[in-house]
Amino acid sequence: MSVVVELNYPAPNDISEALATSSLIVGQLAAVSTSWDDATGEITTWYKFNTVETLVQRAYEPCENCTTPVVPSDLQPVNAGQVVVALSGGAAVIDDVAVEELLPDFSGMVIGQRYLLFVNFDPATNIGGLDYGPAGALLVNSQNTFTPVIESLEDQSDEISTGLIAQYGNSLNQLRAALNPTTCNQTERQSCIDDGGTWNDNNCTCQPAFDPCIHKPWLCE
Repeated sequence: MSVVVELNYPAPNDISEALATSSLIVGQLAAVSTSWDDATGEITTWYKFNTVETLVQRAYEPCENCTTPVVPSDLQPVNAGQVVVALSGGAAVIDDVAVEELLPDFSGMVIGQRYLLFVNFDPATNIGGLDYGPAGALLVNSQNTFTPVIESLEDQSDEISTGLIAQYGNSLNQLRAALNPTTCNQTERQSCIDDGGTWNDNNCTCQPAFDPCIHKPWLCE
């Protein structure tokens, strides 16, 4: 049984508001899990990301009247360098009946892909709230450009996606340079990140990803 879930997430007035109120994290999707709340009957899909880079981190704004979210056990623990976000909808088996709640025009997210996340990030729990809903998650393509994960209707505007196109050329590199001005070579920086390393903008150096073959070469023979 499939049900289309109509949800009205708030939208920013423009891209400047979204950038000013959200932490921006580029994460690689590592795992997905779905939970069902027996009390409310709501289905929630949880997405766990490994943080690739944090473009900007804003102060966390707690929700006064919200219950503390409980991350599904199969996604725990949520370690440092990871972030978990949740969206309403998904598929679950309820009383032996397969139920699917669908967000209209939401194409979902794919494990292994990178995404730009506009989140209200809690560093104490590593949980991020997608306050703008699916519009606050954009696929980062191999060319470091963005593709929305939700399709806007003709009578609706997507201020985040259109703003990224208009002001930053739909480019992760341009967005990063605008948020974190640096004299470092951007090609070297991106190459370091793509190879799994950690880039230091203070001294323009790359800490390569851990390679067990260097420390224990006999394991790689």
